Amino acid sequence: MLLFLEQFWCGLCRLMEQTSWQDPSIAERIESSFVPVRVDATRRPDIDRRFRMGGWPTVAFLTPQAQLITGSTFLPPEALLNALDGVQHLYQTKRSELELRASETEHAREAALASRQDSTRQPSPWMTSKVLECLQASADRDFGGFGEAPKFPHFSAIELLLKVAGQAPESDLLSLATDALDGMLQSGLYDWEDGGFFRSSDEADWSSPRYEKLLSDQARHIICYSQAHALTGELDYREAVEGVLDYCERMLFDPGRGLFANAQVADAAYYSLGRSERDRQQPPPSDQTIFLESSCQMVRALLRVAEDLQDESQTERALRLYNRVTEILWPENGLAYRYCDTQPQVQGLLVDQCELGLTLLDLASATAEGALLSQAQELASLIHQTFHDPRGPGYYDAVDPLGLGLLRARDKSYEDNMLLASFFGRLARTTGEPRWEELALNALRGFTGAWEHLGANSALYGLALYDVFRE
Repeated sequence: MLLFLEQFWCGLCRLMEQTSWQDPSIAERIESSFVPVRVDATRRPDIDRRFRMGGWPTVAFLTPQAQLITGSTFLPPEALLNALDGVQHLYQTKRSELELRASETEHAREAALASRQDSTRQPSPWMTSKVLECLQASADRDFGGFGEAPKFPHFSAIELLLKVAGQAPESDLLSLATDALDGMLQSGLYDWEDGGFFRSSDEADWSSPRYEKLLSDQARHIICYSQAHALTGELDYREAVEGVLDYCERMLFDPGRGLFANAQVADAAYYSLGRSERDRQQPPPSDQTIFLESSCQMVRALLRVAEDLQDESQTERALRLYNRVTEILWPENGLAYRYCDTQPQVQGLLVDQCELGLTLLDLASATAEGALLSQAQELASLIHQTFHDPRGPGYYDAVDPLGLGLLRARDKSYEDNMLLASFFGRLARTTGEPRWEELALNALRGFTGAWEHLGANSALYGLALYDVFRE
């Protein structure tokens, strides 16, 4: 089996589409010896999480039982042809050995997943301090942000630092957050012509952006810069929020549908142009698929702007967007769907239920609508009933693992469980019901052996701890 994982907005995915996949020799080899499977990684994050080889595009070779043999990221035509021939030869001459090795790889993965829990440790408030130490150790003191090239925003790290700094203004945590925000805004990640932020940078100083723009990233940038403006009063942060909102309105929002597109394609040639030259060009295309996850993040971003920038019109916009999205993707008394192209698709991924739950809590807080809080509680009960593991801590990432290879064993996603812990933790504080705190701790317990080894990504654990233990 030949699995190709791609992203709509990915420049290398499009290059591979135009080169490798158009090569007649490659098409002939695939048709004669492989079963090709093509997956949009955003539409199926559960499949992407299990098979991605470090980035996109991913080319993965699987046994008929969907066990991983080998894989790579971008492959030009000659390299892909060599890989196809090599895997085909190995499978024909050493099939049993290859399948044994694939099984061993799967077992090793299962052992690594099990090691994420340390049963001798329990989630506790002191762990937040350790997370902050991880962030301080991974901070880029020269250019702002966290980690080395390629550089990503690490929104959770910035959000955690801003939240804790709001309670401890004398610490240096605020400067770590603002250094990251200043670096991204001033050094190349922000598009000063069209507005909005690019996804990442190939250089540590933010000067070499990857040109795709994602709705989810814009929403997270809005939340971070809005929160920073509320803490510091810095005008540049307010202007960044306004610039991103303007970009989203002009380039991603469809007033006819009342919905946002999910992403805009990377196009280095277009983004190298000045404003006057861009005005004469067609902008890069957008993915018009509606995703629950990014739409919910945008709802919460608008609510954050309403609170931090005292703009009540954004609350109304958030409500309209929420109503429109849930009308399409959340059936009454059921689990939410992930996306809609012509009709709702992929019902029952944990990440979408978590994003919806957090959005319900923010809307309930902003509007004082008791019905929204009741819906959040009903959804929380359904999540626990559907995704919990009766044999141990943590929650599964999907309702239906499809039953093949790496999809046979239900997985527990670190990112999804941290979102869920935040949802349950906030629900406990809002309702005063201790049951929700215990369920939040259950999500956290599944990763007590993992978070310290994740660098800046430990911030997800820190945010969940903050939401569970905050007074």
